[in-house]
Amino acid sequence: MKLIYKLGAIVTVSLFALVLFAGNTYAARCVIRNNGNDSTNRCRIYVDKSTYVRQSNHASIFNFVNAESETGENDANNNTGGSVTLTSGNATTTVVITNTVNQNNPTP
Repeated sequence: MKLIYKLGAIVTVSLFALVLFAGNTYAARCVIRNNGNDSTNRCRIYVDKSTYVRQSNHASIFNFVNAESETGENDANNNTGGSVTLTSGNATTTVVITNTVNQNNPTP
């Protein structure tokens, strides 16, 4: 009868070790049943987990922008005897720079 308890304990510890090394979620449970007079029962659970993360980053960013806008080169010189009207288009320049560097997401 004691051999059955020992085998049960080995199976329990083996399953716990499988869960321990399979993922990051741990649930430990030890249940002893059917113990009686002169029985010896033991349940030991050890969990030791460590994670070492070293991160080193360096970034050099140089953004050089030369943005120009021009519209028509309008000229209204030497006009006599009347009104002069000039209509020129709009000039728009848009510059967008996005720099993202040194982002680390360590996952043990």
